[in-house]
Amino acid sequence: YNVTSNNDYPLITLLKDDNENIWASSNSAILKFSIESKEFDIYPSGEEIPINRFIYNSGTNCKNGDLLFAGQDGYIRFTPKNITKSNYSAKNHRTGTGL
Repeated sequence: YNVTSNNDYPLITLLKDDNENIWASSNSAILKFSIESKEFDIYPSGEEIPINRFIYNSGTNCKNGDLLFAGQDGYIRFTPKNITKSNYSAKNHRTGTGL
């Protein structure tokens, strides 16, 4: 499967959480498909997700409800109900004009 926004996200590992939401790893992001809203939330690799490249079919549901996704440089384990969507909105500042 493939999800497209500003970037292309081929889904390589799919897991379902305790609330029936679908979580997926792509090459460089974690994605959540909300069953309730029918929308994707995308969490790209970077500061909060320190995995540069996830590995195909390398994830599991832990007994306590955590999800684990493995990558070439480690793994990430998290509790889905503790993940919140950021309300941050970047401000647009003009620093100058030029031709």
